[in-house]
Amino acid sequence: MALQPISVIDAVAASGAQDDIDVKNIGLFMFKNRNMRIVLFVIVFLTGAHYGWCADAYPGNIIPRPMHYRALKGHFDLDKKVVVVVDPGNAALKETGALLSEGLHELFGIKLKLLSGDQGLPAAVKRIRLTLKHSVDTLGDEGYRLVADGQAITVSGRNPQGVFYGVQSLIQMVEEKQGRLQIPSAEILDKPRFGWRGFMLDVGRYFYSVEFIKKMIDRMAMYKMNTFHWHLTENNGWRIEIKKYPELTAKGAWRAETQYARGDRGIDKNPHGGFYTQEQVKEVIAYARSRFVTIVPEIEMPGHSLAALAVFPELSCTGGPFSIPGKWGVEKDVFCAGNEKTFQFLEDVLTEVAELFPGKVIHIGGDECPKDRWKACGKCRERIRREGLKDENELQSYFIRRMEQFLLKKHKSIIGWDEILEGGLAPNAMVMSWRGTKGGIEAAKQKHPVVMSPNTYMYLDYYQGEHHLEPYAHDYLLPIEKVYAYEPVPATLSEEEKTYIRGVQANVWSEFIHAPATVEYMTFPRITAVAEVGWSSASKNWNNFSRRVELQLKRYEHWGINYARSIYNVWCTAKIDTASGTAEVSLKAYNYQPEIRYTLDGTAPTAASPLYTQPFKMRLPNTVRTATFRGNKRLGAVNERSFAIIE
Repeated sequence: MALQPISVIDAVAASGAQDDIDVKNIGLFMFKNRNMRIVLFVIVFLTGAHYGWCADAYPGNIIPRPMHYRALKGHFDLDKKVVVVVDPGNAALKETGALLSEGLHELFGIKLKLLSGDQGLPAAVKRIRLTLKHSVDTLGDEGYRLVADGQAITVSGRNPQGVFYGVQSLIQMVEEKQGRLQIPSAEILDKPRFGWRGFMLDVGRYFYSVEFIKKMIDRMAMYKMNTFHWHLTENNGWRIEIKKYPELTAKGAWRAETQYARGDRGIDKNPHGGFYTQEQVKEVIAYARSRFVTIVPEIEMPGHSLAALAVFPELSCTGGPFSIPGKWGVEKDVFCAGNEKTFQFLEDVLTEVAELFPGKVIHIGGDECPKDRWKACGKCRERIRREGLKDENELQSYFIRRMEQFLLKKHKSIIGWDEILEGGLAPNAMVMSWRGTKGGIEAAKQKHPVVMSPNTYMYLDYYQGEHHLEPYAHDYLLPIEKVYAYEPVPATLSEEEKTYIRGVQANVWSEFIHAPATVEYMTFPRITAVAEVGWSSASKNWNNFSRRVELQLKRYEHWGINYARSIYNVWCTAKIDTASGTAEVSLKAYNYQPEIRYTLDGTAPTAASPLYTQPFKMRLPNTVRTATFRGNKRLGAVNERSFAIIE
């Protein structure tokens, strides 16, 4: 029986392998057996402790890291003579081709001609081909294949979404060398690890413009994130027009003051507000759809609802009156679960929301709902008695189940924060686990789909650097390295239970974030780590990842993104030895191969100051001043830390 060689990239796809493979060290053959089934033999010659590339040997620039990448000799020269060719008659590919041309023009000033089909195009003309032909079925709807050589680049996928993601990789591959644009020759097979790769922006507490929302959708899509969670209602503001209830935005979208720091003194007495008309919502949805981003709207219930109750106090347990708070916090006044008018109101709202948003999922909140008012409410007590419920937790479960049943009739499913587990989970609900991973584990064990969004790893409104060098934020710490290290699938789950972990999501809550520039600061570059966690199945290596992040920072500067330059700042810690009166000092920064300089003599560090290579000892008391450098240029702020033994 003759052995026939096949292409490496096809063999890798057929094998379904999940690690990078160095094809120079692999022999691949296939033949047909008696039953005419294709049998694939993959012979791997071990090079060290791990087959194929070591985890840090991936040479590309792409974030998130592709599943399979093979570097080839040579490169593709990108100039104005190159044309983009898409399958004739495919509007989605044509739109992606236009976005490719626009993206290259924005970054490099080069505008490429777009053609439908290459019939009659001379063979000598270099081209970038976007096609649904010759796709690899095992890569699924979001996967793509990219092949680049000196003459042509082909990006193929089973559907336009995969091709779009291949284009995002292609744009990241462009390098400027000696004044010329080049794309390294390579073969890539890629697909996502998870189907839900989300980012949430809280516009309920602070309103952000349509223009800014579009900008964030652009940046999400660049990293192959596919779900924008739009947190539209809160205690502090109602942000979406509902035609049946115009008062919701006429009154509920505006408040008298805004808290910008903890305590009574941290109050801005200027009014704040805003909302999105339904036409604006449609505009954003269309914009997101062209970038293959699904928008999941959130309408909070039963709690976080004071903006609505300020307009319709009769939907509360006490009857009000209420004003929209400028301070943040969990409010005791929530929708009355014993009042039929509450459900009629919410059904009216959700009817319009369901008609607006084409996605299959609506977020109904369900978090942080105090039960104080329900316990004292005659209508709620009667509801508990009549429905045979045990307590107020089961009353909340009744509330959520009822909303789920209504939305199922609209062909929508629900997702809620992990508190919806309390009192019993609605039959078809998805769970978004935010209070750590416990809720996600419990939901997966009950065979419900889960999106992991634990605050300890995915809350981008937390500090990412030393507090005294950062914008005011929630008093928790989440540096980029910790985000990158997150593993969304808990090891405690069985193999079947693990399949219910459907994805990950990062959240930006707006209690202390009151400007687009601050949203950018808190989001970039940490969103790169979120994207890699959600997409890549390759082994993790911080050194490799931080190298690729460094390349992204240059593009942020080109785009004018206010990214967190604190990635260059130095962390300073010390182990105090009281007996000897000394401290062992350790320094760390999160940029790629940081060059850390320090001083102990009271001066600011310079490029000539001592280079940090390992922990060092110093006498106490003492003050360490640190900064990162590249050559003669200081990159981050000077961080100053004093250490002393205080009797």
